[in-house]
Amino acid sequence: MPDPVTAAGQVNQNRPADNLLAAYRCAHGPAVRFDEMYAAETGVRPHWTYAMGAFGPLGATELRRRSAEVRQILRENGVTYNVYADARARRRPLALDVVPMLLDSREWRTIERGLIQRAELFNLIGADLYGPQRLIRDGLLPPELIYVHPGFLRACHGALPDEGSYLTLYAADLVRGPDGAVRVLGDRTQAPSGAGYALENRIVMSRALPSLYRDAQVHRVALFFRALRASLAARLPISSARGRTVVLTPGPANETYFEHVYLANYLDYTLVQADDVTVRDGDVWLKTVDGLQPVGVMLRRVDDVFCDPLELQAESVLGIPGLLQAVRNGRVAVANPLGSGVLENAGLPAFLPQLAKALLGQDLHLDCVPTWWCGDPAARAYVLDHLDRLVIKSTFADPATPAIFGARLSQAERDEMAGKIRARPYAFVGQEQVALSTAPVFTGERLEPRPMVLRSFLVRRDDGYVAMPGGLSRVASEPDGTVVSGQAGGLSKDTWILASEPESRDSLVPAADRPVAMPRAAHELPSSLADNLFWLGRYVERTAGGARVFREVLQRVLDTEEQRHEAALAAFLSACTHRPVTSLRFIGRGRTRRLAVAEQELLATILDADQPGSLRFHLNALLRAGQATRDRLSQDAWRVVNRLDCELIDIRSLSGMVESLERLIIGLAAINGLNTESMARGHAFRFMEIGRRLERALYTLTLLRTGCELPRNTAPVVWEMVLAMTDSLMTYRSRYASTVRAGVVLDLLLIDETNPRSVGYQLVQIQEQVAGLPHRSRPPHRSPEDRLALETLTALRVLDLDRASRFDWDPGADEAVSRTFADLSTRLLTLSTLLGRDYFSHVEVQRQLGQARFPPSPTPDALQTTDA
Repeated sequence: MPDPVTAAGQVNQNRPADNLLAAYRCAHGPAVRFDEMYAAETGVRPHWTYAMGAFGPLGATELRRRSAEVRQILRENGVTYNVYADARARRRPLALDVVPMLLDSREWRTIERGLIQRAELFNLIGADLYGPQRLIRDGLLPPELIYVHPGFLRACHGALPDEGSYLTLYAADLVRGPDGAVRVLGDRTQAPSGAGYALENRIVMSRALPSLYRDAQVHRVALFFRALRASLAARLPISSARGRTVVLTPGPANETYFEHVYLANYLDYTLVQADDVTVRDGDVWLKTVDGLQPVGVMLRRVDDVFCDPLELQAESVLGIPGLLQAVRNGRVAVANPLGSGVLENAGLPAFLPQLAKALLGQDLHLDCVPTWWCGDPAARAYVLDHLDRLVIKSTFADPATPAIFGARLSQAERDEMAGKIRARPYAFVGQEQVALSTAPVFTGERLEPRPMVLRSFLVRRDDGYVAMPGGLSRVASEPDGTVVSGQAGGLSKDTWILASEPESRDSLVPAADRPVAMPRAAHELPSSLADNLFWLGRYVERTAGGARVFREVLQRVLDTEEQRHEAALAAFLSACTHRPVTSLRFIGRGRTRRLAVAEQELLATILDADQPGSLRFHLNALLRAGQATRDRLSQDAWRVVNRLDCELIDIRSLSGMVESLERLIIGLAAINGLNTESMARGHAFRFMEIGRRLERALYTLTLLRTGCELPRNTAPVVWEMVLAMTDSLMTYRSRYASTVRAGVVLDLLLIDETNPRSVGYQLVQIQEQVAGLPHRSRPPHRSPEDRLALETLTALRVLDLDRASRFDWDPGADEAVSRTFADLSTRLLTLSTLLGRDYFSHVEVQRQLGQARFPPSPTPDALQTTDA
């Protein structure tokens, strides 16, 4: 395909690519940068020629459409990179540029060779620091560089995996300077993030640019993940042969939580948080609703210092007490090992050249960005003399201490910085400031050069390390940006290593001729996941019920012809938000006058996310539960959950609120329908269904109780509102063809087990699902939950509403019905408590040491019977 740029570097005015390249200008002068795509002397670089020739005919209009498609896919898939500093962007979709980053395979082979050597070097350094420590004894590493570093965990000394396989994963941030040489800016050895985003970027780009991706002969990345799974399988301790592999995550609030879920699904591992795992008698167990299951390998995404509050950071709520002792005893393998954070020491690159010669007998194939550790007198003198040209970093890589660019400091600030360095020289490093190379980014109108950093990933296997072809490219948010970070609002890019011949299609999917087991049951269900599924079902119903109540109230408020029943509207809102609605009064004639007092409080009651009981408060809880359970939801169900976040935001009028409520109700109904049609009838479905039915029963009971407590002169309108709020108005009209009567409404919404909105129907479903849960009571004995569910259903079935169905019911005439509302609600709340106690917490039985007998390590079956 012809080159859109001439050999002289001039834009051909007759090419469709002109609009994209006309303003593409690389930086010159003091801030000259190497551009990955374009050379001023020769134009588009050879390995970019085909891609730019394909982008040219597309033009800016089509690229805008493809960019919108990329954003839509990422948004629907829930691909997020959370930003801690922005409370409103904690679920920010990942920003992916439609133009990939391209590298020639010949250059990549050189880079790959250097990365593999570097990973081997860090593997040996880590094994020595937590083993014999010869590097310190021989003077190759100064003690104050290591022992003062908070990443060096003394409790981990001696808790090593097998010799020669210290680091399972390694990542390096690569930059290219103005001279075109690729160097390492930083190393990631603790819990390298980004590999999952790189995989998702590849999948999205193959959909957005299918022809270009297919014809460009891009190296595949699946081999890397296949090697990762094989490497973790090989780490399984002999003593834990039956153990499973889990991914340990800090939870949904973490910035890269999407990646944790994504990798767990892709690698077919169980995603767990600290509360899902326990250490009993030296072994690590996964808490599931079926009991405790052994864990043999843990791929952690929690910083090592937080992994064991018993021996490391005592205040940590992200760790597992006793984990480090289980590692010492060889009962569980953790990747990467606890304590590997010390290898991210910012001062370590200054010593790597001599360490490579000592440990490998080689020179470094891939240089670091020039670094000076201020603990060395000569290096400190150089840093102080060139403070105006260097970047000053903390040796400890503390996120709270950002890099300081000396060129931006005033003379007084430089003097202050020099004083800090002299006071604590070991705590600082000086690093050469590199003018980062630029890569093309589509801005919506044209291509624009932006500074970039490439993070490459490696995984260890039996014969050494294997690198992911390419990795995750990130570009700055501004053309002259000096910091490239997702937290700073940067973009990501898919990185294509262009092969010279067609690539084989590696995949983690088993071969077609391989026998496949066909179990009917799904994987084990961790207790916290069961808890979140239970509450997802509850919050879907709670949000849907609240939305129906608010919609009914708003429609009556906005209808100027509607008879006013302020007390009824306020009562229903108070019942459903569990707070008094003090100023909800609709006064005077005309819509404007009637809304003057009510509108502000109505909007606050719906939209204020910080107000417990508000609709947005419940919706946010639903979104959190959905995010925590996304690996058990269908793709379509997750997309609907993800879209709900766009509702109830920045609404300024009650009419606009009604429209948003309509969309919200439809979306929540879609979630229930998709889950019902897509989820296998296992424990995950049972817990979500129990939560859903329990909350719907409580919601209906609340409405019925509120209707019964209102004055009798409002009865026709009140009971019609109750029917509308339970989506049963059409059922009532088509079945009874009469005016709304309280006794008939009670029969329909309380007793009638054929009505999917009635309390009776919910109790039948709850009893059926509870009966299918695992329990430790031996047949024919029922579990406490099963007994309570059956007792609750029976109590409703024996209730006599015959008199109420034949006459207009008076709540004072039959106190049994009033007591029934309270009794049923209490029983349902007790059932929720029992489920939490027996399936979600796994509290260990207390024993007195004086009476204790010490049996051998219990089997999983024994633990299931003794665990509370």
